[in-house]
Amino acid sequence: MLRRSGFSFVHIFVLVSSPSSRGPVSNVETPRKSGDVVKQLIKRFLRDESGATAIEYGLIAGLVGTVIITAVTSTGTKVSGQFSKVSAKLN
Repeated sequence: MLRRSGFSFVHIFVLVSSPSSRGPVSNVETPRKSGDVVKQLIKRFLRDESGATAIEYGLIAGLVGTVIITAVTSTGTKVSGQFSKVSAKLN
């Protein structure tokens, strides 16, 4: 469809990425060197907080799980002791 109109993807890329009188198309600068690419990736990674929320929920779930396991183990030990006492009195 783009070929029929006389434009190719390269033409569109050049049109979109070329500077105009209104300024750049977006506020993202085009990196010039591979080091710039790495710096931009690191900056974007450090600004991204979506993973932090998942880690927080994971830590909360781990803490809740630890509390549940501790409570069940403690209760099980106490109940086992009570059954032992009842069993001893019945014999």
